[in-house]
Amino acid sequence: RAGGTAAGAEHEGDLGEGLGNPADRVLVAEGVAEDGVRLVLHGDLAQDAIPDIRALLDSPEEDTAEHAVRALDKLGVLTHEEADRVLGSANGEARAAAAAIVVRRAGIAELLAWAADPADLRHDRAVDAVGRHPEAAAEAIPVLVSVAHGKDDRIASNAGGSLGARGPAAGPALAALVDDPACT
Repeated sequence: RAGGTAAGAEHEGDLGEGLGNPADRVLVAEGVAEDGVRLVLHGDLAQDAIPDIRALLDSPEEDTAEHAVRALDKLGVLTHEEADRVLGSANGEARAAAAAIVVRRAGIAELLAWAADPADLRHDRAVDAVGRHPEAAAEAIPVLVSVAHGKDDRIASNAGGSLGARGPAAGPALAALVDDPACT
């Protein structure tokens, strides 16, 4: 929800009334909770609403910023700069949505760099993406082995699973991980 007053339950399911600033050109499903942004975007209306949706990226409300990230992505107008700005925000839900989008758009070289850097905000999602990336066979193995030795057990486990998905080429690396007491 971008602005205006919350609609009462008696209007639940009705479509849209224009809202006051900042998003007076965005339709919402009435009855949506105050913390939600459920945008009903159509043609020119969607295009007209883009600046207002962009303004919501900086919202302190987690759901609002997250839905703004997803709406801009669905419209195909979320820029790398906007995604990076959201990645650096304190808003956890919006950061997670932006990380998923950035990782989905990335090439294998970027994914491997992010997966290799535990301090990178895209690290966790990049590890998973490398495991599903068919072109990442040989170059992914040393990165995934390094991540499997990391301190975060969940991410290390994901790296081990991604390593297993690499097939026979990863066999020796997997055997070494199984034999390594630090990885058990």
